[in-house]
Amino acid sequence: MTHDSDGELTRPYIGPPSTPVGAPRPPAMAPNQPQWTPHPVNPWPPHVPPPAPARGKALRWAVIGVSVVAVIAAALAARVTMHQAPAQAAGTEPSAESSPGANTADAPSTTASAPAVGSVSSARLPEFLPSASTLADLLVVEGLVQVADGEALYTTSTTDRPDCGGAINVGLPVAYDGSGFTAIRLQEYHDVPGQTYQYGVTEAVSAFPSDQQAQAFVSTEASRWAKCKYKSVVLVNSGSEAFSAIILPPETNAGVLSASTLNKQSSGLGCQRALKAQRNIVIDVQICSPGGSAQAPALVAQIADRIPTT
Repeated sequence: MTHDSDGELTRPYIGPPSTPVGAPRPPAMAPNQPQWTPHPVNPWPPHVPPPAPARGKALRWAVIGVSVVAVIAAALAARVTMHQAPAQAAGTEPSAESSPGANTADAPSTTASAPAVGSVSSARLPEFLPSASTLADLLVVEGLVQVADGEALYTTSTTDRPDCGGAINVGLPVAYDGSGFTAIRLQEYHDVPGQTYQYGVTEAVSAFPSDQQAQAFVSTEASRWAKCKYKSVVLVNSGSEAFSAIILPPETNAGVLSASTLNKQSSGLGCQRALKAQRNIVIDVQICSPGGSAQAPALVAQIADRIPTT
């Protein structure tokens, strides 16, 4: 969770998560407005080399290896401005609801504290994220296409205001670094495939060793967002500016921290961020659309209802 003019851009992180997902970006610009073009991240899941061939087959494997490298290089070159593809095969609805276990990445390793007894297991994170059809019903759009799905933060993304934490986008390393989280599942959806879109949803759930640490993360973010109200924040992806947005004053209602952002490149395009701790799980979402959105807290509530209370 990201877009073509007010969006989001974010990506896997070096901490607990192990595999990057696509970079965030804002929703589509209105006609005659500049189009935002994200920069690619490393391919996900990472390539695993084949076992060493027998000596008698060395030449054949060498030829195959050269061919594979050429194909990968061509694919990366062709996707210089394209979003990371979802893990699932095309034509299927890529969600935890419809295809559990579709993500082929290994579970992230971590040196963080072990979860407290009775905590919600990080293995259940995929269960908590609504499917494309559920999200489409919430946004009242015909359908949504998954463009990113992974077990990592947006590792190639940062901001010019790290003191603002993740106010501008979901799953940013500047927000989660040092928080103690042990795992994350992040998914991103657009109303149409590709980079130009009108509606975008980024949703993530992360596990912490204890309820207290999850609450502390949200409290820290609330303080950061409040310090940055009416400030401009630039999202930087792979060293280049992706987009910038004004952070509007945050508020907390029923335990849900929320704030709207206004894209500076395209008037009228906006997003709403929302964050909540539910037991030892942190829910981190963003919804973007022309004219902005007020539905992020509703999405948080849907996800929170999926998390066991005991």
